[in-house]
Amino acid sequence: MREMGSSASQVLWITRGGAMDVTLPEAGLINGLARSSKSDNEALRLVTLDLAREQTTPEGTATVIRNLFITSFEDRSEESSKDVEYAEKNGILYVSRIIEDEVLQRYLTASTTVPEPEIEPFFQANRPLRFEVATPGLLDNLRFTEDDRGSLPIAADQLRMEPKAFGVNFRDVMISLGQLEDTSLMSREHSGVVTEVGADLKERFHVGDRICAWGGNSYASSVCISGLAAHLIPDDMTFETAASIPIVYATVYYAMVHLANIQRGESLVISSAAGGVGQAAVMLAQHLGAIVFVTVGSREKKDLVSKNYGIPEENIFSSRNLSFVSGIQRLTAGKGVDVVLNSVSGEGLHETWKCVAKMGRFIEIGKRDIQSNARLDMAVFNRNVTFASVDLGVVIEHNPGLAQYMLAEIFKLLRNGAISPVQPLNVFPLSEIEGAFRLIQAGKHSGKVVLQAREDTAVKALPRPIAAARFAEDGSTLIVGGLGGLGRAMCRWIASCKCKHIIVISRSGMEGKNARSLVAELASLDVKLAFYACDVGSLHQLEQTLSRCAKEMPPVRGVIQSAMVIEDAMINKMEITAFRAALRPKVMGTLNLHTLLSSTPLDFFIMLSSCAGVIGNDGQANYASACTFQDAFARYRTRLGLPTRSLDLGMIESAGYVSENLEVLRFLTAQGFKPVKLDEFLALLNYAITQPVRNVDDSQLIVGLTGFDREVLLTALLDARFSYLISSSRERYRESGKASAPSSLQSSIQNATSVAEIRQLITTAIIAQTSKVLVVPEEDISPLRPISAYGGDSLAAVELRNWFATKLDTSVGVMEILSGKSIELLAGDVVQKSKMVVLGKDQDVRGEGNDEGR
Repeated sequence: MREMGSSASQVLWITRGGAMDVTLPEAGLINGLARSSKSDNEALRLVTLDLAREQTTPEGTATVIRNLFITSFEDRSEESSKDVEYAEKNGILYVSRIIEDEVLQRYLTASTTVPEPEIEPFFQANRPLRFEVATPGLLDNLRFTEDDRGSLPIAADQLRMEPKAFGVNFRDVMISLGQLEDTSLMSREHSGVVTEVGADLKERFHVGDRICAWGGNSYASSVCISGLAAHLIPDDMTFETAASIPIVYATVYYAMVHLANIQRGESLVISSAAGGVGQAAVMLAQHLGAIVFVTVGSREKKDLVSKNYGIPEENIFSSRNLSFVSGIQRLTAGKGVDVVLNSVSGEGLHETWKCVAKMGRFIEIGKRDIQSNARLDMAVFNRNVTFASVDLGVVIEHNPGLAQYMLAEIFKLLRNGAISPVQPLNVFPLSEIEGAFRLIQAGKHSGKVVLQAREDTAVKALPRPIAAARFAEDGSTLIVGGLGGLGRAMCRWIASCKCKHIIVISRSGMEGKNARSLVAELASLDVKLAFYACDVGSLHQLEQTLSRCAKEMPPVRGVIQSAMVIEDAMINKMEITAFRAALRPKVMGTLNLHTLLSSTPLDFFIMLSSCAGVIGNDGQANYASACTFQDAFARYRTRLGLPTRSLDLGMIESAGYVSENLEVLRFLTAQGFKPVKLDEFLALLNYAITQPVRNVDDSQLIVGLTGFDREVLLTALLDARFSYLISSSRERYRESGKASAPSSLQSSIQNATSVAEIRQLITTAIIAQTSKVLVVPEEDISPLRPISAYGGDSLAAVELRNWFATKLDTSVGVMEILSGKSIELLAGDVVQKSKMVVLGKDQDVRGEGNDEGR
């Protein structure tokens, strides 16, 4: 081999059973040797041919060899582009190509990056979804994620339901905007079909029943609810209508009947009467014979409650200011009203509180002032009044019988025609949940907003989380090799996956402080780490060591073979002892493990090989040969039906041999290779353990070749085996050049060439976001007018404030947003204050436009 490496120019090396259908994995040694020999001697053309074990005829085989010899050595045209590695099967020659594994790439990306939502079906088999607010304060970050509760067993007094529609309430929007912190306060109002019935409810409900309910998990694809908070719905009632009933009517029934005990002839003021709760309160109050006063937010809403419910115009007040307080005092001759059903906060609550008559009842159905622990004027209590709040979650938790009674009474009233579902129903598909929330936020709708969930509904959902490896509780994981940085990282990761027993076999055993400190560290996690000194290349030593392990530790259920020896030398100077030293742990060690554990049922058998074998590193013919043996051995064991993978690793960042040997690190970096991050390696290990081998090709995974710098490609990568890889890398390089063009607001600002351009960019962005938040067409918004001119209130301003902070890295207060300052002037202030914008010290970007709204 030394002679060939230094003086030969043309070699055809023939093996049998070492490439495709591997029957003799030792034949795979030549691949690493050949690749490194070509690196050591560029003049050498070494061609390898692996013949199939099942020979056709001697003549046919001779013909294949003769034809390949002529093609490889006598045809000189375009020689540099020819293949040099061949495999024969059924008289046909095959060549190998390294291709990107898209399945593995997606897996590693999902494991090591923050996942982005994808459009997925709302209803998925064995994967229930639930609603989630990614960033409270921004409605464009609403999404769905996996619901662990959706697959839990139900209790005896519970039902499981497949939802068909969801009622949306103002509280849900408040939570999404970060105005209420407790996400458990989501309304949780739904209708659907019963899919499972608890043991105690068999007489009341059956699978297939159509029901509506409140409680359980909000906006989820599988809803578990108390049977006491559910009610059968009539056959002629749509799911959308049914979903509009439970919360609004349970709220007003509990408030007006249970708490306020309204009597015929008593007076009542209802806030926001055109909304779902407001209309339900009006209908129930009229049924109870109360005198009704209401507040509404627009002329259209005034017309609705006047026309639909016959409320006199003088009893309808605007909710846009506090003039209704004096109006009510005037109409009641200064006495005030007997009952207030209040949903306004802040100053509005305090002024409405003053409207309560002697012996009156003030029922608070909002949450903002309660959560902020706001103060209340205690002097009003001199009138012997009552202040009470409504929280249906507390009702269902502490008095479920009352919840059942209220739903029964509500549906009795509906059947009798005393009340009816609120109108209009604003129905959105669940995929448009953001639009539904924005409609409520804008405060421009009447009636009830409902989300519809159809069989084909698709939503923005986080991809399925990567499942962590699960190790047998009654077994041990065997790691063969030293306890360098990568070995310690593997032990910690395996321990984090709840493996309680780890065996490490190495030549040195437990010598060194690293081993002792790691034993103590894992012991604190209730993990036993046992070290055994052994030369894995010796069948006798390994047999004795595994016998000890069997007595002292639970049986081995998985193997990670990471043993290695590095003895670098150019092949023309390499001694046979150095060659054998590199092969001993990887070749003999792997064969010995296979032999001695052949009767042991293993969950995985993983070999940590190297890209050195794939490429053929200079001066590493011995190590490269050992690595390509392991690649062939993975195919061999896979053909036997044994779970096996060979992981060809590039240089691992912050752990492993390369990171601990600076000369090697500098060499590989100079060749244009990018390091594989430690978390990527651990994700690869997780993949190798948890994902079944799809085919024999899938038994060899190469990680660390796609990160190379195309400008400083290794000569070895010009091998035809890498042609697909180089092609895809160049394509990504071109695409990355295109992608570097400004595509976001931030990059557009950074690439702007003048202050005026920056200001225009921000003005345009503010208009676009204002349009989105206030549901106003962009073309109707003038930069010369303030945001408040388009109906913006404090709730909308909160979301805009959060947007300024997140997208423009600046602080803009709610009062500033609602001031008379034009959008153009606001943009100028943002340019001055934003950390995203770098200006010269003498630049001033505040505009001088007309402020129409001032």
